[in-house]
Amino acid sequence: MGAGGCAVKFNGIDSSAFPSLTVTKKGTRQTPKKIYEDYGVLPGTSRALFEDTGQYLPYKRSMAFLVKDPADFRSVTVWLDGTGNLEIEEGGYYKSRVAKTDQEDLLCGWRLYEVEFEVQPFFWLGSGLETVTLTSAGAISNPGNLPSKPIIKIYGSGNITLNVGAKSYQLTDVNEYIAIDSDLKQVYKEQLNQGKKLVGGFPTLNVGSNNISWTGNVTKLEIKGNWIDL
Repeated sequence: MGAGGCAVKFNGIDSSAFPSLTVTKKGTRQTPKKIYEDYGVLPGTSRALFEDTGQYLPYKRSMAFLVKDPADFRSVTVWLDGTGNLEIEEGGYYKSRVAKTDQEDLLCGWRLYEVEFEVQPFFWLGSGLETVTLTSAGAISNPGNLPSKPIIKIYGSGNITLNVGAKSYQLTDVNEYIAIDSDLKQVYKEQLNQGKKLVGGFPTLNVGSNNISWTGNVTKLEIKGNWIDL
């Protein structure tokens, strides 16, 4: 385990898997910058025109590791590479990639390995990976502090209207089931694209309670919330 009980997990592998590794720097959680659409200055005024897109930019988070055993060091460089979920704080994870690494030889055989992660802007709550099943109209609560983009799997057949909050979504010619992934903007059954069967856009779940109902031949809904925090 890292110094002071610190531990880091990346791509499902915990830093405690490397006996001679100590986590010396975990970086800082930042508030990501918003993305604005800039329309310039309103003619004849000093007023800038811009629109909040509701999107956010990724940011860099630097971490540092001390490693004593050369065998551990080789394994650590393989571990801290590519993309994956970065678990630093309790209750969730960041989607991230290793953007830059650096290493330095220190005294007594120790080596310093510094890693710069590019962190996607949201903290994904672990509870958002759990599946909620509805067999009749009900409500689902979003515990995050931003609207989420869920995965909703609808089991049924024929033409279906799905109501999420105040919005409705039409599904046509459903056969057994259809899945809507609002985060990836995909509609599918197994490996088949079913995008033409959805009308009304992709559902979101607002912070707090969201009423969910439907019309048509539906046996159940399975909802993975994908809850997020800034």
